[in-house]
Amino acid sequence: PVRAVGSTSLRECAHAGLHVPYRLTQPHPPFAAFYYRMEPSTARPSESWVEVVHCSSVFEPDNAWFYVRPGSGIFVNIGRTIAFQDHDDAVAFFRRYQSVRDIGEVADAAMARGFKSIQYLRHCDMPCGHCAHELQLVNTSGRVGCPPNVEFRTGTNASRPCACTTLRGSLREGLRQHCMACSSFPREILGLPPLPQHLTPPPPPLSPSPLLICRELPNNHT
Repeated sequence: PVRAVGSTSLRECAHAGLHVPYRLTQPHPPFAAFYYRMEPSTARPSESWVEVVHCSSVFEPDNAWFYVRPGSGIFVNIGRTIAFQDHDDAVAFFRRYQSVRDIGEVADAAMARGFKSIQYLRHCDMPCGHCAHELQLVNTSGRVGCPPNVEFRTGTNASRPCACTTLRGSLREGLRQHCMACSSFPREILGLPPLPQHLTPPPPPLSPSPLLICRELPNNHT
């Protein structure tokens, strides 16, 4: 994770080719910078660990919404999953009515069929009409920064446990006020002051140089 870049407009960002750095104002945590990739997203397989971001919302009482964001440093296991291009496709598949405030019915129908998560590969509610890969976990609540009953992991390929903690997000009442992070993230990302120098852990010792084993060559060796 890194500090967010300052600009919120694609036009204001320097970019190379199709990969454009920018920061979204509403749905993202304040500690990350994002690079928009024009390539279509692909569905993640069931039972895989996926890097995500999430911030709290009062509109997520019975399920939690994440953006799939490689590089976030926080993984969740998506369990048995099903993927659609967008919300309307899921509504048609599960034969549930969807309004702007009530996509929870789709989550209920998915859970009844044994799914733990739903993926939406191309939901286009971003600035400038850009699209994102959404992940909806159907068996938890997104009203808090760290959705309950969810195992979080971090490290390379989700190799280490993540003790989820929350950061201050948006100032809007009830919407994206708290964003998840791992307590092992650097203190400056978590908004904590640096440790006093006498409490700063020393750097790890250097590994000893490998011994070189040589054999003496005969004098007539050429």
